[in-house]
Amino acid sequence: MKKLIFRIIIILICLITITGCDYDFYSFWLGKLGRTDNFEVHSDITSDTYDILVFVPDGYEPGELYPSVYLLDAYDDILQVCRYAIDSASSAGIKAPVVIGIEYTGEERRMRDFTPLEDTSIGEETGGAQNYSGFLSEELIPFIEDSYSLDPGKRNLLGHSVGGLFCIYNLAANADRPVFSGFVAASPSLFYMNEAMLAFSESALEDADELEIKIYTSVGEYEDEGMHDPLNRYISLLSKLGIRGLQYTSEVIENRGHGGSARPSYERGLSFLLSR
Repeated sequence: MKKLIFRIIIILICLITITGCDYDFYSFWLGKLGRTDNFEVHSDITSDTYDILVFVPDGYEPGELYPSVYLLDAYDDILQVCRYAIDSASSAGIKAPVVIGIEYTGEERRMRDFTPLEDTSIGEETGGAQNYSGFLSEELIPFIEDSYSLDPGKRNLLGHSVGGLFCIYNLAANADRPVFSGFVAASPSLFYMNEAMLAFSESALEDADELEIKIYTSVGEYEDEGMHDPLNRYISLLSKLGIRGLQYTSEVIENRGHGGSARPSYERGLSFLLSR
């Protein structure tokens, strides 16, 4: 029955254009699958306030520990991601994750927050990934884990495009003390700043003997070489480093371009991350 309801939701999404962050819309439809809570969380680190939508699946019991899924650019895909998370957890025989969607209350600053280096040539603020990473680890995650029964060893981060680039940055930047145990980097913008993230990842990870982390990466079949080639080089780098405990897989999403790669990547990526 719930799968039928979800199919109806998808049809409605295709018929309706949604502008802005409509809490009532998302809360109503996600209420068919569980419970939703809405918060605004201010960051002293980034000096911004973020919209946070928390999805708590049916069957949640306070006191038991649940996996968590943090979704960047949440309102593009959160309905689908919640369903993917429930289905993947069911297939794996584990508790369904709590999903935390992160968005902006005002002006979107994803280029600032998700890029690791400043690029003055593109005409908007960039290079704030370190601060945004600090917001997640020092402000948002403690707030969420004080409010919900979550397993700190089973945090997952999902992002697409520059959000995928941020996932790869976060893994490397926190190699000495990982914040997340799983990543989905869908069509990551590794071309950014002449593929600087490849050199950063190699430098940050070369001394890592062991990382109990999973990372799923992808690229759309119809994306150009500027997306395919850097990702292939990143996967080759992980293979060369041979870090014990690091599990990774990468796929080409068939019949999809850049924008269309996100949802199938999240579905396949969550299946990979949540498998035992």
